[in-house]
Amino acid sequence: MFKIALLFGGPSMERGVSLSSARCFCDCLNHPEIAISLYYVTPGLKILPTPRSVLYQNTPDDFDFKLAGMDFQAQIISLDEAFDELANSHIVIPAGHGAFFEDGELTRLLEEKQIPCVGTPSANCLLAFDKARALEHLSKVLGTKRDWLTLCKENSQNSIESDVKSFCSNATSETFVVKPTRSGSSIDVFQCSSPAEVSEKVAELLSSGSQSEVLVEQNWKDLDQLEFSVLVVESSTHEPVALLPTEVICPGIYTYSKKYLPSEDVGLAIPGRLHTHLESIRARAVEVYTALGMRDFGRLDGWLSADGTIRFSDFNVISGLGQTSFFFLQFAHLGFSHAAAALHVISTSCTRQGITQPPRVPTAKGSIEVDVLMGGTTSERQVSVQSGTNVCFKLRATGRWITNPKLLTARGVFSIPPQYELLHTCEDIERACNSHTDIERSLEPLRSTLAASLRSDFGPDRECVAPHFQTLPQYLTACQKSESMVFLALHGGIGENGVLQAKLEQAGIRFTGSPASVSALCAEKATTNAFIDGLGLTGLSTPARFRLPLYMINLSDESWLRAQWYQWIKTLGSSSLIIKPASDGCSTGVARLSDCDDLIDYLKLVRQGEELVPPSLVGRLGGCIRLPRATTEFVVEEFIETATVAIKDMQLIWDTEYSPWVEVTVGVFERQGRLHCMNPSVTVRAKELLSLEEKFQTGTGINLTPPPREHVADTVVDAVKDRILRIAKAIGIQGFARLDAFINTHNGHVKIIEINTLPGMTPATAIFHQALAENPPIPPGDFLELAIFGKLGKSAR
Repeated sequence: MFKIALLFGGPSMERGVSLSSARCFCDCLNHPEIAISLYYVTPGLKILPTPRSVLYQNTPDDFDFKLAGMDFQAQIISLDEAFDELANSHIVIPAGHGAFFEDGELTRLLEEKQIPCVGTPSANCLLAFDKARALEHLSKVLGTKRDWLTLCKENSQNSIESDVKSFCSNATSETFVVKPTRSGSSIDVFQCSSPAEVSEKVAELLSSGSQSEVLVEQNWKDLDQLEFSVLVVESSTHEPVALLPTEVICPGIYTYSKKYLPSEDVGLAIPGRLHTHLESIRARAVEVYTALGMRDFGRLDGWLSADGTIRFSDFNVISGLGQTSFFFLQFAHLGFSHAAAALHVISTSCTRQGITQPPRVPTAKGSIEVDVLMGGTTSERQVSVQSGTNVCFKLRATGRWITNPKLLTARGVFSIPPQYELLHTCEDIERACNSHTDIERSLEPLRSTLAASLRSDFGPDRECVAPHFQTLPQYLTACQKSESMVFLALHGGIGENGVLQAKLEQAGIRFTGSPASVSALCAEKATTNAFIDGLGLTGLSTPARFRLPLYMINLSDESWLRAQWYQWIKTLGSSSLIIKPASDGCSTGVARLSDCDDLIDYLKLVRQGEELVPPSLVGRLGGCIRLPRATTEFVVEEFIETATVAIKDMQLIWDTEYSPWVEVTVGVFERQGRLHCMNPSVTVRAKELLSLEEKFQTGTGINLTPPPREHVADTVVDAVKDRILRIAKAIGIQGFARLDAFINTHNGHVKIIEINTLPGMTPATAIFHQALAENPPIPPGDFLELAIFGKLGKSAR
């Protein structure tokens, strides 16, 4: 048995990324010959041996709150006690970011205890982590140009302003980037348009208490430079090898949310426009990696100018290791699975340190085949890609499935090759599929050379194949002939409104989720609510509402809109209203309207075809809202005032003085022909409305699963579950679904918001938390199997 100790968490604001890394490692190295012990590092640098069952929490705060319970508190150990346990493992993997991890502090402690670990030595971690020191070192060792400004707390405000003015006046860019010297690559990074704004942002960062030094750089995007990221890993003979650089196509700064909530605003491509400079980027990356003394693996972020000049700006000794990270994406373009990539790096680290190597785990081929259909054309298509990718990953990890990812586009269906599967957006994947011949012409010679250079015992373990395109009718015919099963990972549009389900039913193709008639009913929010109201069930209702067809709206006649507004608030008895598309995804276009001006501004944005509410209106409309596409009707409904539910300093704030209502989401699933209702998750929101980010982005949004007993009695929870189950049965839900609702914490009354027949299956979704809270717990892979087999009326085992 090969024993791995994996440490994650820590005090950094990027510790949410480390949760994704830990989950991914556990999933991809799920093998009887490998044992992974998990250790969560709290923000206060305490160590908590962590069961895998709580690893799928969405956010650091969610996770910290869960682990703050008395059962877990009793298990917290000191650093010394932790190191005694870590010494029993073959190797330690630090999978955190920022302070304690990337600055080398954890590695230093492991070195003192002579405990083998993956990664760069502690002194070199500190050098690479401090961007100013790293740039200074590279300018001396490699002769790189000194084109940055470093400012620290000891500088007076006058000297800061003078230095900034001088730097900016000599710069060729119109805007500038300000960031901490010791922090992650995407948090507290700001774009400034003037010397005054630069000085203001520098002062703000230096006065925050968390930063002692700040870096100012030119914004290379102003000079049409291409942004990229490249992994350097070591071969089996410990030679550094740069993988295939990824171009990052992003207006503005590549922020945390852009990095971890894929949207059409950001594109990734291998090789993209880097193709004529791949070799020079790779060679320079190896030089930088070597000069900084990095080991085992590292990620370097940089810029390519039109004349071929290469600059590196960020040096990551611990790259993010989530499912779709640059690490796994670049390995995938060489034909390495997640397991093969992870084992290669672990193996090279082990041989370098003269310790036992991990086993050569054969790739699990599986025996059951399923198509996973994702994408579409709705505003939630990127979430759909996240869902589909996660479904493929989790099912493969069980060792029982052959998953065939498929991308639904406006033109038809692409089979997604393994090397394109981890691209972040529908647009990225479709572009790569359409450009496959050109991409292969650029990469195939280099791919063979890279594989030979790595000399890995673990990969390549799968083939980089060509995509295959079919029109939707052709795809359905092919499914019919092969008797394929289709896992629907779509959100909104024809994937959730029954149109696609009807085509599948007509062709006799098996698919996950509910029948076409049920999907069509649930996709229309007002129709669903009318159906529920018509059931006349005690303790069940829906928010009061009005329909607002788009054809009725004349934005030039504001008097009519104002008359409508006053009629609505009078009839609904609510000073604020909620507006949402009548038939779109659960998060698209949902806004809070405080007055008629909000209504007019919202409708103008829709008419103009905007995809995102601009920053100037975010506060007024309740958050960062993605607007609907091709909507013909809206629903306007009462705003339900909810109790104050928040988490502060790991303490739960629960105040029902003004309202007994809380918002919940509840999953149901079918097993052996019977529907089961899981425990509700109480949503803790950063804003008035739960945004797309909070619902689906890894590292944001908090869920309390199950509701805390001290605030919601078991009898109330049982009543809620009973009513949810009765609705699901009455509507005819099959397979699995998610119901969003308000519940009265005093009496268990349920107000249904909507029913999602194809709930999100992203790594951060609440439905997995609920499955893990079942007795016995249902791991994500097993739950996905139930989603398939429940529809087929078979046992998952």
